[in-house]
Amino acid sequence: MHVQTETRRETALSYLMSILMGLIQGVAEFLPISSSGHLALFQAFFGMEDVEANHMFFTVLLHFGTLISVCVVYWRDILDMIREFFLGIAALCGRRDTGVTPPPARRLGPLFVMVFLNDAISTLFANPILVSCALLATGFVLYFSDRMAKGHKTAKNATVADALIVGCGQALAVIPGLSRSGTTISVGMMRGFDRAFAV
Repeated sequence: MHVQTETRRETALSYLMSILMGLIQGVAEFLPISSSGHLALFQAFFGMEDVEANHMFFTVLLHFGTLISVCVVYWRDILDMIREFFLGIAALCGRRDTGVTPPPARRLGPLFVMVFLNDAISTLFANPILVSCALLATGFVLYFSDRMAKGHKTAKNATVADALIVGCGQALAVIPGLSRSGTTISVGMMRGFDRAFAV
């Protein structure tokens, strides 16, 4: 009887922790504050460092839920970028210079490609001290980029180089605590993007 009671408490606790981690992921993912960093600190504070290693399916579901919501909100932009990515490859293979400026979605194609690298090595950096330092770095980067950038670039006049550099900034942000959205926004503003467009 005692064992069953303890098992129920552990199950209820795991459900509670799962819900809390889902809330952290859901709220933090759409703010430039690093959802992976906050999840790593939450897990460290509650002695759950084994979540990434022993509960990979749950971790994947957390990120998959975010992916679905992003696809629902931005599905038109995503389809446009995918289409223009392949049209851009076809144009390069044809090597025809028509003199026409590529459409905005095609120039942002390299940024889309970098999305696939964002979680590749995040589990290697689940160290609370490193995460805390990375969160501080995110704050400083956001603060200074907001004050130094006064650009007016949008999708209409952004270059492929702009997209590549912003994409590299996002790839660097695989470190938990270094916000992917915050880094992307900051690098974009440093490249002269309009504030609203960068966000």
